[in-house]
Amino acid sequence: MYALFGFLAMIATIMMIVALIKPKWGTFGKRPEWNRKKAAGLWLAACIVLSGLASATTPPEVKQAQQQKAAQQKMEEEAKKHVFAKNYGFTMEQTKALDEALESVGIKKIKDATKQGAHDYVLEVDAGSYTPDKNTIHVFCDENNKLLAIKYRAITLWTDGKPVHQIGDYIMSTSEELTVTRKSKEMVKKVLKAPKSASFDSGTFKYYKSQGVITLIGTVDAQNSFGAMIRSQFKTQFKEEDGSLKPIHFTFEGNQLL
Repeated sequence: MYALFGFLAMIATIMMIVALIKPKWGTFGKRPEWNRKKAAGLWLAACIVLSGLASATTPPEVKQAQQQKAAQQKMEEEAKKHVFAKNYGFTMEQTKALDEALESVGIKKIKDATKQGAHDYVLEVDAGSYTPDKNTIHVFCDENNKLLAIKYRAITLWTDGKPVHQIGDYIMSTSEELTVTRKSKEMVKKVLKAPKSASFDSGTFKYYKSQGVITLIGTVDAQNSFGAMIRSQFKTQFKEEDGSLKPIHFTFEGNQLL
C-alpha cells in the first residue's frame, strides 16, 4: 500500500508543476476559471496527504532500509570529497578508518595532504584548540593503503591499530600557554626580594610540552637586596590534574624550590 501512496504522491507533485505552468492543464480543463495558485494549491495538498499516508503505511523494516541506504549514499558522497580519495585513490572504508584513527589521537579534520614517500603522507590538519606546525603530522600506510602509523614529528601517536598518545600531550593550546605564563610569574614573584620591581622578558620565554608536562624557561629582571636590578633565570613545569594545571617543578637561579 505504501508504494501505491508513494506513486500517487509523485503524480500529485508532477500535476502541481503542470498547474503552475498552465492552470487549465492542472485541472484537466474542468476548472478553466482557476488561477495558478488555486490549481497548484490543490495538488500540493494532495501531495502532502499522500506523502503522509505513504510514510504512515511504510513497514518499519522498509523505513530502516531506506534510512540505511540514504546514510550510505551520504557517506559515499562525503568520501569522494576526501583528499585521500580524490588524490590518492583511497576507498570509502580506508578514508573512514583513517579519519577514525586521527580523531582517536585528537585530530579532527584533514585540511590537505602531500605524498612524500612511497607510502608516507604529510598532513595539514585541524586539531581544535591545538595547532600543529605545518609538515609535522605524518601518516604511514602499506602498499594496500592500510594505515600503519600516525606520527607527530618523531613521536608515534597511533600504531598497531590503537592510539598511543594524544596530540595535546605535545602541543600547547593558547589557554595553556596563558595559564602557565601567569602561574609561573606568580611563583617567581614570591621568591624575589622586591617582587614589585619584577620585569619579565617574554622574549626569553621558551615553552616545551612532552607527555602532558609543560615546561617554561625564562628570565626576570628585579632588584636585589642592594636595590640593583639583576637578571635571574627560572624554570617551571606544570601538569594537568583534576582539570587544572598544577606546578610540579620550580627552579630559580639553579636552586630547585619545588
